[in-house]
Amino acid sequence: MKVLDFGLAKAIDGPGGSGRSGEFASMSPTLTTPAMMTGVGMILGTAAYMSPEQAKGRAVDRRSDIWAFGAVLFEMLTGTRAFGGDDVQDTFVAIMRDEPDWARLPAALPFALGTYLKRCLRKDAKQRVQAMGDVRLALEGAFEATAPQIAAPPAAAAPSSVVVRALPWTVAGIFGVALIAALVLWAPWRADLAVDPQMVQYTVAQPDKGTAAESLAISPDGHYIVMQTSGSGQQLWVRSLDSLQTQPLSGTEGALFPFWSPDSRYIGFFAQNQLKKIAVTGGPAQALCDAPTGRGGAWSRDGVIVFAPNNGDSGFSRVSAAGGVPVPLTTKRDGGGNVRWPVFLPDGRRFLYLGFRGKVNGIFVASLDTGDGRRLVLDESNPQYVPPSSRNPFGHLLFVRQQTLMAQPVDPQTLDPKGDLFPVAERVALGASNGQYLHSASRNGILVLYSGGGTGSSNQLAWFDRTGKEVGTVGAPARSRNAIALSPDGKRVVVERNLEGPSSDLWITDMEHSGTETRLTFDASINRDPVWSPDGRRVAFASTRKGHADLYLKASNGTGEDELLFESKDAKGPTDWSRDGRFLIFVNTDAKTSEDLWALPVTGDKKPIPLLRTQYREGQAQLSPDSRWLAYASNESGQYQVYVQPFAPGRDTPMTGKWQISTTGGEQPRWRGDGKELFYLDRDRKVMAVDVRATAQSFDRGAPRGLFDSRINNFSRAYAPSPDGARFLMPVPQGARGEAPPLTVVVNWLSGVKK
Repeated sequence: MKVLDFGLAKAIDGPGGSGRSGEFASMSPTLTTPAMMTGVGMILGTAAYMSPEQAKGRAVDRRSDIWAFGAVLFEMLTGTRAFGGDDVQDTFVAIMRDEPDWARLPAALPFALGTYLKRCLRKDAKQRVQAMGDVRLALEGAFEATAPQIAAPPAAAAPSSVVVRALPWTVAGIFGVALIAALVLWAPWRADLAVDPQMVQYTVAQPDKGTAAESLAISPDGHYIVMQTSGSGQQLWVRSLDSLQTQPLSGTEGALFPFWSPDSRYIGFFAQNQLKKIAVTGGPAQALCDAPTGRGGAWSRDGVIVFAPNNGDSGFSRVSAAGGVPVPLTTKRDGGGNVRWPVFLPDGRRFLYLGFRGKVNGIFVASLDTGDGRRLVLDESNPQYVPPSSRNPFGHLLFVRQQTLMAQPVDPQTLDPKGDLFPVAERVALGASNGQYLHSASRNGILVLYSGGGTGSSNQLAWFDRTGKEVGTVGAPARSRNAIALSPDGKRVVVERNLEGPSSDLWITDMEHSGTETRLTFDASINRDPVWSPDGRRVAFASTRKGHADLYLKASNGTGEDELLFESKDAKGPTDWSRDGRFLIFVNTDAKTSEDLWALPVTGDKKPIPLLRTQYREGQAQLSPDSRWLAYASNESGQYQVYVQPFAPGRDTPMTGKWQISTTGGEQPRWRGDGKELFYLDRDRKVMAVDVRATAQSFDRGAPRGLFDSRINNFSRAYAPSPDGARFLMPVPQGARGEAPPLTVVVNWLSGVKK
């Protein structure tokens, strides 16, 4: 396998970049470019990249591939197409009659490469370069100082000065870009070539500096990657694999868990309590139906979308891709329950999904016709399916086992195993939700994955002062989901950690005793959302051990059994505990009203009391130290903002009122120990502070002021202020202190598999 450290933004950075000519010169001559490009702008039938024999409708071979490669390379070097025209007919005429404007080539272009570029675009296929290996050989010694140079073109025709200054590194980088683009985009059209394609791996920089992807998906045709990040206001980013740029997709603010239409033209996603779609080229997003807390969708070739509308126990629903009223698809009996991450099989009727049903978890297959769910594997991971090809008669089921991406050859009809399970990639990061690992495969053999800095990767707890300076660490690095809670006295911290798969347990670190760590929970399920009791003797948390997230208690010293506090079919998670010890505040996910806030009496009848129950999403609630004021986040304005209102459950004459704290988006409110300051994260993950003046009868607040930029995920409980508000405890991804590691793209990942 050839590894190209691509980091495309570095391709023109000069000697410090990654476009080293030696890497490309060492590539095997069998690494040929297949015939036709797919995807927007370069598709089967796009005239600008057709060879003369193709334009005339004659038989083609690999020499047409070489022509198309030359056209791409010319365009990358000059910024203009080799053969233009106002329409297809004009373009065909130019291909068969005209020559490219060679004067546009950079003055510093190596003579050998310029010569071979011209030979790639010879109209007579017999006079054209006969193999890509010849171009590789042309690069050997092409950058010697004594090599003759092409005469300088007129200044008006010169390309960007950046390209000229960066040669020879730019040429090597552009050659690599063109070659990778050809491999990525043309491979499915030349499966009949006698020579097996080589596996090639390269990297793609994250779209938002310092922010790791939280969800990603490659388009079915392998042309685009869509990524969800928490930085810059939580939105989707799209990158074409033959482009140097990743672009934000306007209209996707607050988007979660993107997925593709089968023709790669549209992206489905969840935002503002709805299932939506948007064209990959941009434009307004269209709301399709309600989806309060969606957990993944799949789009069939027949225009049906299967999706999990809630992070709870409501099963799947289906809706037309044109929009409409969703129809429940599964029930508890036939594969419903807490389900997520559906993926359609090629027949457009069956789909794979991840199901949590108590102790019966794993990857299942179901059908639109029957809704019946059958378990295929025990692993708790989002599935992917790669269909058979002319080179391999089997389909491949992809899933993650202990952070390793595995591939299981299966019969395309029965999905029964056909061959040995084998590993594909290690250290695959866990994304923004349970069971969602950051990997995605196209149907034409392209794999994209993320193996560092995700919410399920190794993190180091660290203290930061109010300027953002790191002033100390806590414990050793560990694989965690970023949910942390500081004890009332500030001496202990409880963290949610992942040991294997999506399952998680709670660990307590004693900061007074050299960071001694103690495991608190031991159940093979998801144990999350820890909250300390006011006296620090107990920890409340949510656990999925019964198939849905219920509320439990455990002594903080680890003694005794886990105590079930409250059980229901809805997904739940505690957020705070009143200082008088009477109420546990929790978020409840309801199929009709999305996420709501409730207060659970810890003693007595333990009957929950609704606090906020609207059509919007309310959560992340935190009580002031005197338990009179409730701070929370809500998306009622279209984006998350932080609000404060009185907290008076069960009181005869409660106060009324409501105050918006954040101004430009906000989440994760936290009170200072004396209640005189409220912190939160703004939409760009900056830690904000607001002065608070409150009494038993009144509330007032100052203007928000920024403290420092954090490196944490807006959607997790991933920071805690010290009681005096002077420091902030946060988990920092290892290896990502400053800039998130890149994504990895693997072309022809199955080429090494023996038949």
